[in-house]
Amino acid sequence: MKDIYATPSWRAGPVRLADHIELCALRSPRRRFSAGDMIANLDRREDEEEENFERPVSEAFQELAERIEHLGSARGLYPFELRGGDELRARREARRPDGGCLYLFLLLATTLNMRDQRWHAELDGAELFERLSAEVARRYLGGPDDPRVGALVFGTSRAGDVHSDESPTGSTRFEAAVNDLCQRLGEGGHFRPRTDRSVRARDDKLDVVVWRGFSDRRGAKLVGFGQCKTGTAWGPELPRLNPDAFCRRWFDAPPAVTPVKLFFLTDRVREDFIHHGIEAGVLFDRCRVLDYADRLPRELVSKCALWARTAATTVGLSL
Repeated sequence: MKDIYATPSWRAGPVRLADHIELCALRSPRRRFSAGDMIANLDRREDEEEENFERPVSEAFQELAERIEHLGSARGLYPFELRGGDELRARREARRPDGGCLYLFLLLATTLNMRDQRWHAELDGAELFERLSAEVARRYLGGPDDPRVGALVFGTSRAGDVHSDESPTGSTRFEAAVNDLCQRLGEGGHFRPRTDRSVRARDDKLDVVVWRGFSDRRGAKLVGFGQCKTGTAWGPELPRLNPDAFCRRWFDAPPAVTPVKLFFLTDRVREDFIHHGIEAGVLFDRCRVLDYADRLPRELVSKCALWARTAATTVGLSL
């Protein structure tokens, strides 16, 4: 099991250090963690000069301040508060009701090993994040009250045994999912693979679809194709979803307007944001996800909170 409390190198960067400070504040009996505590925890074998640790720790606390700022009107979902710019305190009241656990859900889905630790309370954390991303995307385009805005989770919308590629009708589950997507979008026609080989695709990197249509229900509208990633090893995934290639590869007739690319992360992105966005499209990091996490379905919020609390218990945290 991954040790999420292992102190990162002072060279790890502000985001990794800030995540560590948040976890340590939750773990501390005092429910707080200071810049001095962080400096004391850093490995002296890396550098014998303690003053060399001060700048990266200061940048980590600046990152924590920016998280609060970037949450905008959702800052009430942040379960910590900064005191004096160099001490982070966990706020118990911020985790009630369940919506206060959304940040902790994203934090744990970033710091845990989501290959081996994605299931808690019989809930799949990666699937929950896909559902959360779909709801966030819906709100980004003006939902959820506008009936012209729709969203779906592409991969998990396929019912049945996830280990089987066959649908009840005999077609592949991927084919059934593409046909369902075309019907919902009112574009694309139907599944028509541009290959002579047997179709082995599960989702072809497509996790979430969102659209903003018109009352006439015709094509030529705004559509977004999104990919969702937990953990910290998301860099190589940024360019892999190609909406234009997906439509030309699997649709009978590509949409009139190529879908916009979206990328959802549980992680926090601080540096190279524009560089990452060039490859990823509209980029939703941890704070941007929560920025549009208003009026979520109660059932989804409760499941995210249950997953977070159960995952926290397995690593010795009491939320």
